[in-house]
Amino acid sequence: MPQVQLITFEQIVAPFFADDWEDPTGDRDEPRFRRQFTDDIAITVGLNPVTRESSVRFSPSLGVQHVATSRLATEFLGRPPDAGVTLSSTGITVEDVLHRNGFTFMTTFERWQITSPQQSVTVAETIYNDVVEYGLPEFSAVRSLGDLIERLRGERRHQMQTGHLAIACALADSQVEAESALREFAAPMQKQQGAMLDQTRRFITGFVEHFGFGAEHVN
Repeated sequence: MPQVQLITFEQIVAPFFADDWEDPTGDRDEPRFRRQFTDDIAITVGLNPVTRESSVRFSPSLGVQHVATSRLATEFLGRPPDAGVTLSSTGITVEDVLHRNGFTFMTTFERWQITSPQQSVTVAETIYNDVVEYGLPEFSAVRSLGDLIERLRGERRHQMQTGHLAIACALADSQVEAESALREFAAPMQKQQGAMLDQTRRFITGFVEHFGFGAEHVN
C-alpha cells in the first residue's frame, strides 16, 4: 500500500475483508486478496497501486488458480512455497473488462484514482464493486481442473501460462497434451539468455523430476 495520506491500508482492504476475502500475504504496500471458490479453484485479486506526487491510482486485476497447479509451478520455478498462494494460471485486468463494456479510457483512469483523502472510501468501494460486478464473472466458468485447462487452451498464452497448461494436463493424466504444452514452453529457450534461460531450464527439470516424462526438453 503506498505510504501516503490519501488513503490508508485499512480503508482499501475494508470492503474485501467485509466480504470474507483473505489477505494471504499481509503486504501493506501491495495488498492482494484470495478467495477459494471450490475445493480446487481460487480467485486472486491484486490492486497494483501507483503513487505519484499528489495522487494514488489503482489498477485492479484478477487471476484464477488451480491450487495444485500453482503449487507445482511455484516449486518448479524454485520460489518459496508461500509464493504459490497468489500465483495464478491466467488473469485479467478489470480495466480491460470495463473497456469491453463501453467504458472510455479516461473514465477508467479516473475511476480508481485518489487525489484527496475525501475520495478514499468511495474509491475503495468502487474498486471492490468493479471486481465483483465485472471481474468475477470472467471466471465464472472455471470451477475445476478441466475448466482451467479449457480456458488455457483457448488463450493466446505467454510462456508461463503454457507451463501451467503442461502441469494441469499432467495432473489430469493427459500426457500427450502435457508433453505438447511442455514442448511449447521449452521453445523460447533457443533465444533466451541469463536468468530467463535458467528459469526455463529449472521449470522443465522440476516438471520432469515430478511427472517422469519430458526429459528430452532438458538441455
